[in-house]
Amino acid sequence: MQKNALFLIVICLSCVHYSKYVPDPEADIEEWVNNFTQQRSFSYHYELQTQAVYTAAQGECVIGRVEHNIGQWRSANIILDFEYYGMGDIQYSKSDNKWKLSARGEESDILTQIKRVLEFDKFEYIGFEQGYLYNFKANVPFLAPGRWKEITGWLKISQRDFLPEEIWAGLPDSSVYWKIQLGDLNKKKSIKPPVHEWHSYVLGLSTEYAKPVKQRIDLLDIDYRLKKTEEDIILSVPKQYNMEDVTEMLNNRQLIAYRVVQDKGAAQKVAYLDGKKTVPVYLADRLFDQKNIKRARIKFDGASEPYIEISLREKIISVEQIAFEIDTTVVSVMTLDTEKRIGKIKLYTNMSYYEMQILVGGLLDYLPGVEVREVFEE
Repeated sequence: MQKNALFLIVICLSCVHYSKYVPDPEADIEEWVNNFTQQRSFSYHYELQTQAVYTAAQGECVIGRVEHNIGQWRSANIILDFEYYGMGDIQYSKSDNKWKLSARGEESDILTQIKRVLEFDKFEYIGFEQGYLYNFKANVPFLAPGRWKEITGWLKISQRDFLPEEIWAGLPDSSVYWKIQLGDLNKKKSIKPPVHEWHSYVLGLSTEYAKPVKQRIDLLDIDYRLKKTEEDIILSVPKQYNMEDVTEMLNNRQLIAYRVVQDKGAAQKVAYLDGKKTVPVYLADRLFDQKNIKRARIKFDGASEPYIEISLREKIISVEQIAFEIDTTVVSVMTLDTEKRIGKIKLYTNMSYYEMQILVGGLLDYLPGVEVREVFEE
């Protein structure tokens, strides 16, 4: 049965995340690849060689938000330069020195290409050469439709941050291939679209909430404009953010932490990890909720896995296992390795960095329920 490594969620009710990480290349590869989609950003250099076309590009990507690349397409008789900006479901492409708006395609979505290439049965560890090297069966039949069964791939994982550094897929003789080199992981990037189109929304909040709205949006590192009228707050954001996106940015979130027990009879209620009925979690007493959170920020552990570091206003008792319920769904169960009272705790989820940013804002900056309405220009 085939599985997609980029979306493989390892469900483990007894995981302990230690501060000192000791890599195991045989066992950790799926986690390393999965972690890549949870990062903040990266840069890349891309090459594609088919029997008729050679393409090379370099770009930058803020995962889940925006991507920019520029490159060249060559065939036997034609050389074409190209440039793309991809944002949400839309993209801008340059044609005759003008920017054209269209639905987003894979030409401005390198992450989708990477996901396809890395659909596989398993990785085979082949050794270390300035990084951890693996063979795998690449899923790129379009490279050589008549010889797709011969296509293979290799992957290099960085010894510094345990994330993909280089991916290659193609025929053994390299007559056709797809290759990408990755770098600058998690640098703060500012990618401005070539055309500034704004959508404006009335938030249905009194003007006294302008400051917490600003604090909430500031956490997301996106462009925006905020204006107060006599009665309303108007938020303007780039074109790719729709009304549902704005509502998600400004919704409050609920977090409750419970002590976990192993005996169903000792539980106060039964929940299911990520809503999966096959993974029951037995919840006992409530340990804290978001009212007891003093500060929350996103950090990365020794394996480059992102987590939310939660600092509490009041310490809680030590427990063996703790479950985090967000908006009525248990998203994480952690085994703790301390006997001391707890004032700071790590929340691991399978969320992307951008989703974690939205969650942190929804936990810390309270807003009454928003009623987002689009402002139409007359």
